Amino acid sequence: MAKVKKYLSSFKNTLLFLSLPVLAVSNFYSEDAPDVWDYAIAPVLPLIFIYILVTDIIAYRKANKELEEE
Repeated sequence: MAKVKKYLSSFKNTLLFLSLPVLAVSNFYSEDAPDVWDYAIAPVLPLIFIYILVTDIIAYRKANKELEEE
């Protein structure tokens, strides 16, 4: 259970923004005729989520590396 708490605390930002890709897809498909804004937002929100996920992974690996060195 401690490992699960450690992982969840390390990926708080990812968990917080987990709904971005879902929101983008649901917004894109909810309209009959998507406009320019829908085509612009649909790929951007998942890319933001991927960026947040990658930065969380880098921070997690850096924290583990620092803990192993001590």
